[in-house]
Formats: sequence, C-alpha cells, structure tokens
Amino acid sequence: DELGALLEKTAAGEDVSQEVSSLQQRHEALCNRPCEDLRNAFNNLSQLLEGVRLRKEFSDGDKAAVTSRGEFFSGLVLKTHLDEYEFWPSERGLAAEGSFLKAECDFSNSAVPPVKSIVTGFYGVGSDGCVRLFDRGGSDYTASCAARLLGASQLVFWKNVPGLLTADPNIVGDCARFIPCVHFSEVNELVGLGAKILHYGVFKPLDGLD
Repeated sequence: DELGALLEKTAAGEDVSQEVSSLQQRHEALCNRPCEDLRNAFNNLSQLLEGVRLRKEFSDGDKAAVTSRGEFFSGLVLKTHLDEYEFWPSERGLAAEGSFLKAECDFSNSAVPPVKSIVTGFYGVGSDGCVRLFDRGGSDYTASCAARLLGASQLVFWKNVPGLLTADPNIVGDCARFIPCVHFSEVNELVGLGAKILHYGVFKPLDGLD
C-alpha cells in the first residue's frame, strides 16, 4: 500500500525521497545484519520512481514493478535471519503470463525453487522480462504455485488469525468463531465467493494433485 501511494505521489510531482529513506530504514532495522542487497534494491526503487517523476505518469507495468518490491524487500530481510535458506525471488524463474496487474503462473516456463528457499510472493516475470502481479493477496497463490512446482505433500498458510473463522473479525470482533475442520470444496467455494482469508485463485495450481 505504501509503495502504491509513493507511486501516486511521484506521478503528481511530489518529492518522496524522505519517505523512501524512511521505508528503507524501517526494513534495515528489521535485518539481523547489514544487507547490501537491500540497499541496492532500494536504489533500484528510487530509479523506478525517478522515471515516473520525469514522465509525470505511470503505466500498469510501472505499478507492477514498484509494488512488487515490497515482497522483494521482505524476502531480503527474512534472509538475514535464515542463513540456511536461499533467497529465490520470482526473477529467478517464476514465470507469469497475462496482464501486468492480474496475471497467472506460467508453469511450463517456470523453474523449480530450491526446497529450502525464501520465495517472493505476489508476482512473477513475463517472457518480456517485466514483472506481472498475481493480484491482491497473490502471495497465497505463489505459495500454491511453489507447492506444485516442488511436488510438495503439504501446504501450510500462516495468517494473522488462528484459521478459518465464521466471519471477518475486523467486522464482528470476538463474535467470529474458529472452524477447526472444513471440507476442501467448501473452502474453495468460500474463496471463490470473495472470502479474504485466501487468494481467490489459491487452489487452481493444485488441481489434479494428490
């Protein structure tokens, strides 16, 4: 959200350099050690925003490129805490096809990530080398794609709620109750109808898998 706001402000002619610097400092403070790759990634973000400032407008491709950096930054931060895991951003081989803001994974052209890896969610890369987003909540979808590519036997989603609830706790508060067990088809239907707990396309990559 913050990256999208920076994009809007830059296109409107505002100087966002201080906000970018503040965002960088927040990420660096979360790192377990100095991270040169993170500094380079923020320099790249500044260059992307400078192009938008000069043009005074941005395309869907610009939006995809800029907002995808949130996952990239987070992955680099996490890598400083998990030395045994490899940082495997989508640029390493998670292919995408479709529009810039609502794409799908292109499995036939995707590489298999290492078993112990930190994979950036939310986006893939098209055959033209440009970033394409998997839409809002696309990290869930990326996890499913990675599970399919790896032939994983289990896929676990970590959320800021204990699991599937009877209602949105942001709306009904403590009235939302935990559902301990639910059939796959029921979850698939709920997600398809707009339940926010998971991305609407999260089960599509898993079709046909045991």
